[in-house]
Amino acid sequence: MRVLIAILAISILAGCSDSVTLVIKADNYQKTFEVALDVPFEVWLPSNPSTGFGWSTETLDGLDIGEPLFVQEGTGVGAAGQDRFVVTARKPGSYFLLFEYSRPWEDVPAERVFTVVVETS
Repeated sequence: MRVLIAILAISILAGCSDSVTLVIKADNYQKTFEVALDVPFEVWLPSNPSTGFGWSTETLDGLDIGEPLFVQEGTGVGAAGQDRFVVTARKPGSYFLLFEYSRPWEDVPAERVFTVVVETS
């Protein structure tokens, strides 16, 4: 039984690699990262869309930034979780990523901001 569980765990981990080499989280605020061209990396930020809030970012020439995918961490209705963005550098350069946590219909400053710099050559 333990061997089966170990094999299953290794299979799951191998399948999750998906060539993502870097995961940036909220505690990496204002840090700089070196990334490889055409290799996706992820940005994970705490979120609770049941409140109407969500993370958004601007499109930057040279970066492909996917739409956020919400990953719920609890089982209850309205449970918080993380928004996951998959980002890929397509051109060499230094990029300032600014994510804003807000309600899109409100005309007020963002509730929270998250920034990092990614560099590639």
